[in-house]
Amino acid sequence: MKLPPQLARTSAAVAATAVIGGLGTDVTSRWYRHLDKPTWQPPGPAFGPAWTTLYALMAVASARWTGLTSRRIAGPSPPPSEQT
Repeated sequence: MKLPPQLARTSAAVAATAVIGGLGTDVTSRWYRHLDKPTWQPPGPAFGPAWTTLYALMAVASARWTGLTSRRIAGPSPPPSEQT
């Protein structure tokens, strides 16, 4: 299955951001362990699926937005009778 170009580009950008953020985060650091965290903080294993879902939705939303704006920049589509 071939992805639409906007989705492929935004997915790559979002994935790169997620990887860089993941590499720059150390949840085992002394600083993080000593933060005053709320009692309602979810357990650690919940963060992976939650952030993966959020990043995937960001990629889809930005792909849809760039698709809309690129169509606006290109101008309106010709009427169906003029399309080839």
